[in-house]
Amino acid sequence: MSGSVPRFTHLLGSVGSLLGFSDYRLRQIYQRAALLRLPFTPPPPLSPSVWWPQTGLTCLASLPRGALSGPVQEDKAAAHRALARLVDETHETYASLELRKIDGLAGSPGEPFAHLEDLVASHPCRRFRILSYQDFERVISLALPRFLAGESTRLLTADWLGGRLFWAGERQREALACAVVYARVRGLSVSLPAQVTRYRLNQAGLCAFQEQYHALWMPPQAWTSAGFMHLLLENHIPYARLTKLHPDYQEVLLLPRTRRRSNALGLGLLKAGAFDAVEWLAKWVAAQASID
Repeated sequence: MSGSVPRFTHLLGSVGSLLGFSDYRLRQIYQRAALLRLPFTPPPPLSPSVWWPQTGLTCLASLPRGALSGPVQEDKAAAHRALARLVDETHETYASLELRKIDGLAGSPGEPFAHLEDLVASHPCRRFRILSYQDFERVISLALPRFLAGESTRLLTADWLGGRLFWAGERQREALACAVVYARVRGLSVSLPAQVTRYRLNQAGLCAFQEQYHALWMPPQAWTSAGFMHLLLENHIPYARLTKLHPDYQEVLLLPRTRRRSNALGLGLLKAGAFDAVEWLAKWVAAQASID
């Protein structure tokens, strides 16, 4: 992942070229942006969770065009094409997959548990008592009604989530969790057919995106800041806004590096303290992939 993080020397070179450029307007955009006092803060860390993320990188694999906002359709379309190359989605079929490998659930997130064992120890799971294999079959059949018939189940996984498997069903999720944990505790080997949707970060797409765009976390106050909005609009700077990269954080401002005025604004915002979403992305993916 180290190659996907913008190099400091490259950034210094870009700033140096900009400041030495003869275009007064570019220098003015950079200098005014660098003086902005906005409440830039880093995105909060994403902790390991038993719940499949509802937003984030996986949404980029099928990102709707409406997820991007901005004044010019062509700028939004170009940003969408670049974002669509960041994540690959593939589908794999397994005739036999060990039930005990499942360690997460899809659907609406509940309590912030890290693993299924944490969820099973909570109050919602107490109604499922599994004391025997007969109990196990009864409980797992609540979540997988055709489990005994060998019907395939759907699972989700992402390389940056440590490769852990998330069950894609949304009914009787606590029952499924209890059955999986029982199988682990008892050393019960149970296999089932599965269809797995896998998400992978496309390294080539990430490198290309880094070359093409500044992607900066912007606080909500930016869009009511007279200084920022005047700078953005008076210079007719091309941009797009993305809201789905982090579940609890502000949106990302996408500024094409190939457009000189937007590049000047991006460099100035970095100088002012804005956080680079690509750098955050690279560090977060590396951290998540290291989790066993």
